[in-house]
Amino acid sequence: MAKSSDKRKDRVRTAPHPFFDKYGKLRESLESLSRNKVMDDQADYIGNLFAAAMKTFPKKEFGHIAGEKEKFEAVFGAGLRNNASPKDLFDLAELFWFFFCYHLRLNRKCHENVPKETLNIWAEEIPWETLGIEHALQNHAELFRRGPADDPLILSLLEDREKRMKRIDDFMSKYPFDDDTGAYQGHVARQEQCAHSGRAHGRN
Repeated sequence: MAKSSDKRKDRVRTAPHPFFDKYGKLRESLESLSRNKVMDDQADYIGNLFAAAMKTFPKKEFGHIAGEKEKFEAVFGAGLRNNASPKDLFDLAELFWFFFCYHLRLNRKCHENVPKETLNIWAEEIPWETLGIEHALQNHAELFRRGPADDPLILSLLEDREKRMKRIDDFMSKYPFDDDTGAYQGHVARQEQCAHSGRAHGRN
């Protein structure tokens, strides 16, 4: 009897989390809609799938990315309200999924046979992955914008994007295109940019 109970517990521990199934249905539907004809009540259909998926998000195991999740929900919701295309919504959903999966593989339940050295490499990439999803959310907030933003999260993303674009413009102005060759004077620029990025993320 004890063995039977242990087997049931093992099945529970290894069963797929509901979030995987619900979010998978959202991704599949968005991909299909982005390739095929527009359906009736499309926004409501996508919105219901999205709400069902995010309701099952494993908050306990992934509370450390709650901030990114909340921003993602805000931006996706803005896309729905402002009639974003299924293709743009699909692209955003994929970006968040891959970000989530990066953290998923670092969950101790998912890497029993992964060498410690590999885990350390994955962990070192987290700051870059976080920066990447932050920039993606900023860009989609701008893409989905229709007039002034009233959501504090969206407003914050747009303001951060504006600051980032200004930094890029200021940086690019230091290294103009060569008037004779039309080539970008990028060797020195890339070195300086890499050095700046390394300092910003604690890499020397």
